[in-house]
Amino acid sequence: MTTTSMMDEPQLLRFATVIAMTKLSKPSIYKHMKAGTFPRPKHVGRTPLWRLADVKAWIESE
Repeated sequence: MTTTSMMDEPQLLRFATVIAMTKLSKPSIYKHMKAGTFPRPKHVGRTPLWRLADVKAWIESE
């Protein structure tokens, strides 16, 4: 991946994007987070945001 394409990708993902990427429901994501098997988001205000690299790593590990 080139530096230009990496900069074009959002580095922080909203819940809807994480759901679309993982094919998990919102409750399933919370269940996996509670079990420690899914990355926890960072919060900006009250908005949970996941790092793209963390979500991609989780997908690859499944």
